Amino acid sequence: MKQIAVVYTRVSTDKLIQKTSLTTQKEYYTDYCERKGYDLFKIYADEGLTGTNVRREAFREMLYKAGLDYTRNDNGYDWFSKSTRVPEFNILVCKDVSRFSRGSVQGQMIIKLLKDMGVNTVFENSGMSTFSDNWQMNIGILFNIAENESASMSKRIKFAKKHKRDKKVYAPSRIPYGYTRNTENEIVIHPEQSEIVKYIFARYLEVGSNIITNELNEKGVLSQTGVRFTPDKVTRIISNTVFYGDATVNKSNKKSVTDTKREKNEKSDFVTIPNVVDPIITKEEWKEANRIRVSRINKSSKRGRKTAKNDVYYSKLICSSCGSRLVRHMGEKEKISYICQSRRKGGNCKSRSIAINVINKFMRRTELSHMTNSMGDSAYYNELMKRLENEKLHLSETQMTIQKQMETLNLEIDSIIDKYMVLDDSDKFKQRLIDRSNLKEEEITKLEVKLSEINIASIERIQQKVDSKKEMIETIFKNKNFTQEEKLNLLNKVDVSDYTLTFHFSMPTYEEEVKEFNELFTMTPIASDMPYNPFAKETFRRDHKAAREHWQVLDDESRDNEAFYNS
Repeated sequence: MKQIAVVYTRVSTDKLIQKTSLTTQKEYYTDYCERKGYDLFKIYADEGLTGTNVRREAFREMLYKAGLDYTRNDNGYDWFSKSTRVPEFNILVCKDVSRFSRGSVQGQMIIKLLKDMGVNTVFENSGMSTFSDNWQMNIGILFNIAENESASMSKRIKFAKKHKRDKKVYAPSRIPYGYTRNTENEIVIHPEQSEIVKYIFARYLEVGSNIITNELNEKGVLSQTGVRFTPDKVTRIISNTVFYGDATVNKSNKKSVTDTKREKNEKSDFVTIPNVVDPIITKEEWKEANRIRVSRINKSSKRGRKTAKNDVYYSKLICSSCGSRLVRHMGEKEKISYICQSRRKGGNCKSRSIAINVINKFMRRTELSHMTNSMGDSAYYNELMKRLENEKLHLSETQMTIQKQMETLNLEIDSIIDKYMVLDDSDKFKQRLIDRSNLKEEEITKLEVKLSEINIASIERIQQKVDSKKEMIETIFKNKNFTQEEKLNLLNKVDVSDYTLTFHFSMPTYEEEVKEFNELFTMTPIASDMPYNPFAKETFRRDHKAAREHWQVLDDESRDNEAFYNS
């Protein structure tokens, strides 16, 4: 079988060093692959990203070419899985495991998936590879060492940063735009970039970050990393206190070394270090620019999406003429009305708009007390809560059992590693330790799969929905006089025509929650012969001039017809 190899590496973000490094590595690995009899397919290189982060562009592209798919779940966890694609190479060469991944569990999972896809991984420095029978233990040891080194390094870095903060020493990992270092390694003003900073602050008093971004890009001005400006880069410059000389540090943190996301600290945890650099602008100029920035944020939030969120009739008003929904419109003197979306976009619909106070007036006149005899069946509530609690208890016990088993296995592997490290390669007992460790690693992998399938959060979410529904049902059942808010909670839609308003209300049952439970527990479902979810509707005549004339004509015709038949 032809041996097709790729090489993965991480390089410095310094452009000159990166270019030199890639050239050197290409020459080295071309020679390396020739000696090994491999065809070098490609070198994948990421710039300066930590090995604890798998969301590296070249890294993910390489794994995609190897037949692995990447997903990211709602909790922010990165996950790889096998696809039906055939890998485009069968050997992956990496200098050492720390370049590949500093996360032990995730790194080993990816290596195993690659092996399952027929791609062997070679770590050049250590000579370890998945070609050997005992690769799981050997590579597992390397990953554990790499993760421990990374954790120790993280602690040292955090301690050093805290020490510098306490001593009011400014030592940024990246020099802010507008500054550079001189030959004595001091942070000094960058002549060209500082003029751009002054331009941004002065221009921001007149226009927003989007216009400034376009102007800078049209002039060919590049950011500090050599790429085009974006609005968020402009906003970060505006909000950075360093440009008037004071640095604000400790704004965010990473809880652990394997975290890929930084969490924002409370403002009370921010640390200000005064007079750390020569200012490019005055403090007054910074304050004025940020006063405008905050005012623009507040103004845009009033104009933007909050309208729909605060609109109690959002997506519930339907045009009877064309079936489109009615959208909110702010008229003169901030009077609120709704207009057919199709008509607003220039469609053929000619239906009238309707004022919100008209809808509210008829909403107050609706009567729902006669509907309270057909609520959701309490038997379903009792059955749901009993089954949910039982399943939750069972899964919690299973989860605890699996975690204890994994802890025991990890302790046993640690013990094996301690014995393994002190033995000579010639010792026959060493191979037995490797085999024993491999078996335990396989057990852990199986347990991890079982653990990932346990979904207690979904059960708790259904429980919350069921309790909320029960409270709503009981409130409705007890009430004979509904408040406007209670009616809105039950409102399904309103059909709006030029002459009528028809309010449709739906009464709650546990049908949706039973369905969710049955999707989670397909082997032991709850019988879902739910009672029909009752609807009620009330229709009112609109009261504008054209509507009154319309109904007057119909009423006159009705009376004439009645007189005719009675004569």
